[in-house]
Amino acid sequence: MPSSMFSLEGKAAAITGGGRGIGRGIALAFADAGADVAVLARTQAEIEAVAAEIKAKGRKAVAISTDVTQSHDIAKAVKRAMEELGRIDIWVNNAGGEVGFVASTLEQAFAVPTLQIEEAEWDRIFAVNLKGCFLCCQAAGRAMIERGGGVIINTGSLAALTNAPGYAHYSAAKAGVMSLTLTLAAEWAPHDIRVNCILPGLIATPATSWDKLPPPLGQAMLGGIPLKRWGLPQDIAITAVFLASEASSYITGSCLEVTGGLAMHV
Repeated sequence: MPSSMFSLEGKAAAITGGGRGIGRGIALAFADAGADVAVLARTQAEIEAVAAEIKAKGRKAVAISTDVTQSHDIAKAVKRAMEELGRIDIWVNNAGGEVGFVASTLEQAFAVPTLQIEEAEWDRIFAVNLKGCFLCCQAAGRAMIERGGGVIINTGSLAALTNAPGYAHYSAAKAGVMSLTLTLAAEWAPHDIRVNCILPGLIATPATSWDKLPPPLGQAMLGGIPLKRWGLPQDIAITAVFLASEASSYITGSCLEVTGGLAMHV
């Protein structure tokens, strides 16, 4: 297979949650593959830094401060991205959030029992993980239907496939992302829009700090991962490049696990 099948040369992409961690990794990988990139998140300093890294690679980049829970913010972001980059071929819904992870023992690892989840916290988790994904898909979908096609990639979670004690709200929201992915893939296939989902496992980022857990807890959790290492943002980023490229042109409605094999054991 020619390497050009994996090229994003001439494409324009937008990534939500692009200022750090997995989102930053995807943004930089897309630039390496040849795409121009709109980096979206709430923290302006972070997305400006990522945009500068992309420009240093010789690609166009624009940093757009965006709250994905607000439809008017998303509409402005789509308009600005199209003005700056000329088009949107690829949209990645990576913005998300979960409960804080604070633990010193394996038993404490999931510290928010369902009976203690407050309504406001449930709403917050659903707003950023599911509502935001829906609103962005809707806005990107309109733009892609108008121009005749595109690719949407949603970031789910292994938690959507498993029992997740202490993460009832997060796992339910991510299960919703999976369901939304399947529905949109079927609904928008006639418009030549492919919609897929990546399900990360335990990915070490500054936000998760999986790789900085106390040794007994870290070793216990690594013991459940067949490949015996934490995932890295680049593991998700290269998967996103594949799903955005012509190499995956016959893939839509798929939820691809990137977990180091953890899904087999959870």
